[in-house]
Amino acid sequence: ISVTDTGIGIEASQIPHLFDAFRQADSSTSRRFGGTGLGLSISRELAVLMHGDIDITSEPGKGSCFTALVQAEPVGEDTINWHDEEEHTTPDADPHPNASVYPLKGITCLLAEDVLLNQILAQELLSQMGAEVVIANNGLEALDKVKDGLKPDVILMDLQMPVMDGFEATHQIHALPGCTQIPVLAMTANAMDSDVKACRAAGMEYHISKPVDAMDILIKIQAALGQQR
Repeated sequence: ISVTDTGIGIEASQIPHLFDAFRQADSSTSRRFGGTGLGLSISRELAVLMHGDIDITSEPGKGSCFTALVQAEPVGEDTINWHDEEEHTTPDADPHPNASVYPLKGITCLLAEDVLLNQILAQELLSQMGAEVVIANNGLEALDKVKDGLKPDVILMDLQMPVMDGFEATHQIHALPGCTQIPVLAMTANAMDSDVKACRAAGMEYHISKPVDAMDILIKIQAALGQQR
């Protein structure tokens, strides 16, 4: 569950303390906007009780995005149909229904991401679509996995990671023999036009903005794979 606002934003140095009870990013906040500093603390405790967590991304002066990941019991069908039901009632309906229920079945995706919450969310979305997901905690791990023989159909690459960032990892992976054509998709909170251009210049096929949208991931992965076939 992601909630995005266009408020005053939060300095990066303040984010680690926001979940402390009675703590706010600025002591003047309660005077200007009200509140006691308990909301995020309580919300995180609830998320943890549901075997999840809360993550925050923010830019001062522009706003913030709060993402809560929780585990819930499935209700009804245990698969997701990513197409309108009407599509399956027409004469041109897909003769292989599993292709629509699991649109990424048979696809191996290498996910380079250093934040555990983002790993869990992306892996869950991709797995529901039928993809096999291999996780790397940074760019160097992703590079090493490919060097060790992993041949992913597509790579989802965060940009800002410790040890080796996404730009350098993409450059080195594409420099490996036989890996030039592996599509790399940037998956990052850096969503300005300059960021998108930088990703394309680095050899990344598409740009996926965080917080991620399931349909956006699916469309861009399918488009990237289509360009390789």
